[in-house]
Amino acid sequence: MEEFTNYGIKHPISGEILKPYFWTADKERNAYLIDVGAYHDLSEEQLFVFIYNSGIFLFKLKMSEISATSKAWRFVNFKPLNNSDLICEKQLMAVFKEALTEYKYNGLPSEYKQQYIMKIEF
Repeated sequence: MEEFTNYGIKHPISGEILKPYFWTADKERNAYLIDVGAYHDLSEEQLFVFIYNSGIFLFKLKMSEISATSKAWRFVNFKPLNNSDLICEKQLMAVFKEALTEYKYNGLPSEYKQQYIMKIEF
């Protein structure tokens, strides 16, 4: 936990230091995927902040059930939250998918038993 706290990644709304199960970090690529939750009216849609290089993006994904043990992430949309026009969209999506693959269902490290097998369908 101390290692994650040292990154100093804060929740974009509350400002609290995020716990490791809410985010995935790839320091070498300067990429951080942060789960910021879902709205109670649209609980199947999940919001993520994705920090990549100098860009900050808000991604909206939809989680759908495939079976009792599998779920899928489906892309809804994204929008830049800062001046991030210099980042290639194709590269952004590729790195985002890699981060989401590592995040899985809930961001818990691989050594923890995952509640669902996750697929990325976009």
